[in-house]
Amino acid sequence: MLLIKKIAVYINVLNCSIIKYFAKELTKNGINLTPEQYLVMDILWDEGVLSQQAIADIIQKDKNSVTKFIDSLEKKGLVYRAVNKSDRRVNNIIVSEEGIKLKPKTTEVAINMMRNVLKDIKEDDLKIIGITGSRGKSSVAYLLNEYLKKCGYKTVLYSSIAIDSPLSFYSHNEAIEVSIDSEEKLLNAVGEALDYEADYLILEINESTLSKGIINNLSFDMRVLTNIIPKQNDIIYNDYVEIKKSFFKKASKKEKLVIGLVDQDTVDLYNEMKEYDFITYTTKFL
Repeated sequence: MLLIKKIAVYINVLNCSIIKYFAKELTKNGINLTPEQYLVMDILWDEGVLSQQAIADIIQKDKNSVTKFIDSLEKKGLVYRAVNKSDRRVNNIIVSEEGIKLKPKTTEVAINMMRNVLKDIKEDDLKIIGITGSRGKSSVAYLLNEYLKKCGYKTVLYSSIAIDSPLSFYSHNEAIEVSIDSEEKLLNAVGEALDYEADYLILEINESTLSKGIINNLSFDMRVLTNIIPKQNDIIYNDYVEIKKSFFKKASKKEKLVIGLVDQDTVDLYNEMKEYDFITYTTKFL
């Protein structure tokens, strides 16, 4: 949630106690930044050289406030100003070598902080549904999102068919190859859903997301496995079937599991985990 171009939208509406918590974590880890200064640095790390006005527009702060942030960062040797060659009235803000060195550690602290925040999300606040499978996961995610919206629920969708999130910098219904390809993007999605006060967050989970362990720290209210076709992607992933099964095997017994019993691998997985709370469909092998 802290690592996107519209980061200030989320920080500004977070509870003050969380902002204080983030400030404490930065200090504890020897990082001489305030949360607001971090916003500016994170945008510059992500976007590269920007004008002062561009930064103000992204974080939705007035120009005077941004000037103070940049002055402080410049005094710390983390950024410097340079006159725009095409318009000498404009100052570009550039990250210094010291600022670049600060990125890895600061990013790690920000992600760990948000992991701890995510652990405290109450079940009634946001329902998270993850959907995987060899085929059909994108369609199921998209159709479920449309159905819930027609039922009057507020939803956020991250799938390869479309990103449907009012607070995302992606265009509405913009297709994307891998919807959750990093921990940062996962935190973006959860943060957007919380800020939008969504009832449901629907995530398409593919084998790349699973193999990287990106969702290991996230609890789901419901996990869906449409099917497993061993030859679907076994050239890239030798353990493709086990990667798909891992989405269910890492579930807690509090989570609802929905599985399509349409192939031997899903049937075997169901039999192995019968003590969990399952919803099944089709009975081809049972």
